[in-house]
Amino acid sequence: GNPTECSGTTPPRPSLPPPPPPPPPPPPRRKAPATIHKLEHETTSASSGLARQEPGMEQSLQEQAESLEELWKGRSTEAGRGRAGNGELEVRIVHPQQGQHVVCDSPQCVVELELQVKGRKGNKREQAAAVLMINGQQAAELQVAEEATKTRVVDLSIGWHTIEVHARAGGMVAAHAASFRLVYLLVNSYSGEISFGGRGKARVVDREETKEVVVECLLVHEDGGERVEEHVDFALSSRSPSSLSSAAAQVAELFELGRIEMLQVYQGIDSFLFLRERLKLDAMRPLVPPKPYRKRWAVMSADSNSEYAFILPLAALVWDKLMRFQPLVLLIGKSWEQPLPESRQEVVLDMLRKMKFRVEVVPSSSSINTAAIAQVGRLYACLVEGIKDDDYLLTSDADLIPVSALHFDSERDWNKKLHLYNPFCCAPLLLPEEGLASAPDHIDQVRLGAPALSRGAGVEADHRLLHLPISYAGAEAQVWRELMNLPRSEEEALRASGIDNILQMAVENRIIHDLGEEKARRNVASNLKHADLEMWHLDQRLWSSKVGAWQHFPGDVELIPRHGSRDRIDRMHWEIPNSLEGFIDAHLPQPGYDEVNWPQVRPLLEKLLRPLPDGERLLGLVDAYHDRYMLAFQEEEVPA
Repeated sequence: GNPTECSGTTPPRPSLPPPPPPPPPPPPRRKAPATIHKLEHETTSASSGLARQEPGMEQSLQEQAESLEELWKGRSTEAGRGRAGNGELEVRIVHPQQGQHVVCDSPQCVVELELQVKGRKGNKREQAAAVLMINGQQAAELQVAEEATKTRVVDLSIGWHTIEVHARAGGMVAAHAASFRLVYLLVNSYSGEISFGGRGKARVVDREETKEVVVECLLVHEDGGERVEEHVDFALSSRSPSSLSSAAAQVAELFELGRIEMLQVYQGIDSFLFLRERLKLDAMRPLVPPKPYRKRWAVMSADSNSEYAFILPLAALVWDKLMRFQPLVLLIGKSWEQPLPESRQEVVLDMLRKMKFRVEVVPSSSSINTAAIAQVGRLYACLVEGIKDDDYLLTSDADLIPVSALHFDSERDWNKKLHLYNPFCCAPLLLPEEGLASAPDHIDQVRLGAPALSRGAGVEADHRLLHLPISYAGAEAQVWRELMNLPRSEEEALRASGIDNILQMAVENRIIHDLGEEKARRNVASNLKHADLEMWHLDQRLWSSKVGAWQHFPGDVELIPRHGSRDRIDRMHWEIPNSLEGFIDAHLPQPGYDEVNWPQVRPLLEKLLRPLPDGERLLGLVDAYHDRYMLAFQEEEVPA
């Protein structure tokens, strides 16, 4: 969550141990020790690992923590520091800091703690060990990194909490504490609802009969032990940024929000009005089964970048075996045409051949960035030879593993021509001055957006475009042709003239058109994906422009909202749940093949594949593939 300085209430100051109940809010309902997960998750130290307890430490860490009571009497919450001889031990809680709000979107929260423990004796680092206390109770014994460590605390309830870290190194002891407030805030731009958990909720209502936009608030509090509900409405005088800012500020004052929370409320109101204006959202319609004869393809791509190339066959395997989509794999670059024996490219190709997946090698010109071709190429998969007009093409990323077949099949409205998954994930794009009609031909002028508050754009003077991700978008090939302006007659004429790789020609021409020749070849040597964000998002800017200007948008489009923090197993907070019910996909840690990430990726593949009738055989293939890839990777002098 995003921390912000406390607003409207005074944060409790720790007085250790134990911490007092934090007025004015009531103490947290849950006083049991929090669950601690991944205690040694990350370290910023360049050394070989985390500090270990010294052999001579007879006194338990709990006894050490209790012995610090005298140290803490009368102390402030400044970082704790202990000294002994020429040694020094410093303990600091980096996040969350004293009095901060931490925003989360669930009544039970996951909090990332960042701790810093620095122990030195003379010019040498001193090993340290510590106890983590939550609300006055011991939660865990920590092995702390030499410089900094991050650890996750899960299942903390909404309200105030006090954390303490008590450390010992040699003969030195030190401690630090901080009180912070967990705030529930869930903004749904799709429905206009903003939930504050037990504090109440707000809703943006566009009243068509009066042409008014109103923020309806329900504030819940207790008076004499009884629940009291208070209804307050804030009408927007206009749809200008100043009016939206005023409404957000009033909501923030009513619910005692901090600045970052207020900005999230502002963006929620702004995004809802933008979506209402642009999409004219319809009510839900009855579900329609997919055509039984339709061939369905999951379109993925990669160049020789090992972060994507390695995982691509494994993602394709899941699409094939569990989702019942046939993988259509685009491999970009000349290194895939005649790969060296037992090279990384040969290992990947061999795995794809064993599974009998459709593979299309796109050689690419030496002057075009292969990463850009891999991204944009998926939008042109309808040009792959043999694809029929009624074949269904669904674009995906190589490092995304789907886990819900229902989400991509029976839950869809198959009367719609186009299915856009997670269409509200990104800040809107900025259109060129000429507006929406010119966007597809001027992609270089379609810019990444910024929050409207900082941009000064309001809904009345709207100049924004829905920013669509490539994962996932699905339609029949004939719809893709219409969207991307690829007439079948032109394709057939080009093939008749002897041009083999129509897809390569179309994609490279498109990239040169949108970026210019100089920018199109940028980063060819290293393919540094984040060196140019405008280039990295070229595929999404192009796709968003095509869809936004399409004559059937939004009437013939199914917009499928998602809740990424709750229905995705994400590499930012990687944890494989006991049950995959309610989850849609997994965004894998990168690089997925190495000694750190492979032990995290493989259990997910096992959970998905083992229940299948041939699950053991498939897992054997997966393990053999990983072993071969690692051998090839290690033998190459300069891995990509």
